[in-house]
Amino acid sequence: MPSFTNFLFYFALTQAVEVPLVAYVLRERCGLKRAILAGFLGTLITHPLLNFAWPLVIPPTTRSQWTLYVATGETLV
Repeated sequence: MPSFTNFLFYFALTQAVEVPLVAYVLRERCGLKRAILAGFLGTLITHPLLNFAWPLVIPPTTRSQWTLYVATGETLV
């Protein structure tokens, strides 16, 4: 189970990568502010699920389990 400090670091990293991408894709469709908000809220909802709940379903202890964890977790969220 990841620590909360690790979670915050990776959450910030994920936000730094995903929010600009979502904002770029959605800016013309719904405006820049709403696109940024959508990117932030989407990650805010799904990131804790992937980091805290999904390891309870598929605990990534070996390399093959880690691959399964990432592939199914990212598909899920």
